[in-house]
Amino acid sequence: LVVMIRQASEAGTLYGSVSSRDIADGLSDKGFSILKSHIDLPLPIKTVGIHEVALNLHAEVQVSVNVNVARSEAEAERQEQGEDMTVFSFDDEDKAAEAEAAAEAEAAAEAQASDEENMDADGSEAEASEDSSSDEEAEANEKQEGAE
Repeated sequence: LVVMIRQASEAGTLYGSVSSRDIADGLSDKGFSILKSHIDLPLPIKTVGIHEVALNLHAEVQVSVNVNVARSEAEAERQEQGEDMTVFSFDDEDKAAEAEAAAEAEAAAEAQASDEENMDADGSEAEASEDSSSDEEAEANEKQEGAE
């Protein structure tokens, strides 16, 4: 098994590709002496996943090797365990949407509670200022009556 780490989209399409030269280099890193011409890869690999590639070592000797193309080492390990990383999971999207909706609802509830507290504080302040202004008016009226 040869692991190739490449950049890819969320859907699993590689931004580049894995060619027979890349596979030969990967096998060389593992200690195998394989030439690029031994690798039977009609088209470059352009998706993440585990791909079976034929090696023609001799006219009568053909073997296959699995090439694990992944975005990271962790993803390569998950693919080796059988998980398909190219399948988009709607369950994950639904869970994310539910979490986002819950967060928005919580934020809206907090904002409403904050607004109600501010309204109560403003209302009581307004009443207090009305009381003090009526007291001041009453004192002014008393002074005017006393002056007359």
